Amino acid sequence: MNVTVQFGKYGYYLKCGDCGGNTPAKPVCAQCGQPGKVSKRGPEFTATCAGGHTWAYWTNPA
Repeated sequence: MNVTVQFGKYGYYLKCGDCGGNTPAKPVCAQCGQPGKVSKRGPEFTATCAGGHTWAYWTNPA
């Protein structure tokens, strides 16, 4: 699986390196079911929901 998270005109999205396809990054909190907001620090992405939960969302390969 050759997938990375990228940032574009409409926010974060998942990009497939094999086929070139993409889809919006829309994380959902496993604890409360609310949508999460993606943030980035280096190659690591986290998501935080309005309920205050934060979780690891994705890590891009180095």
